[in-house]
Amino acid sequence: MGGNAVYFNATAYPRTMMIITWVLLPVQRLCGPIAEELYFRGYLTSHVKRFGKAAALIVTILFSLYHLWAPFANIFSVIIFIVGVAA
Repeated sequence: MGGNAVYFNATAYPRTMMIITWVLLPVQRLCGPIAEELYFRGYLTSHVKRFGKAAALIVTILFSLYHLWAPFANIFSVIIFIVGVAA
């Protein structure tokens, strides 16, 4: 194989660290999105209702800024917002 290939060597890490990593990985992948949804759709949405029709725009902008590191998430959020407003 070529020169710059990088391989994962599980034996280079302590066994306890590997167990903790593989146990917490699914928990993180499940709890992160749930906490995000509870915050944006629950807490934040209920607190910006006082802005009326602009509330959806405010939540969408904040959601997009939160996901700024993922460019496709921003495009998707704007498209969903436009579809939601048009419906």
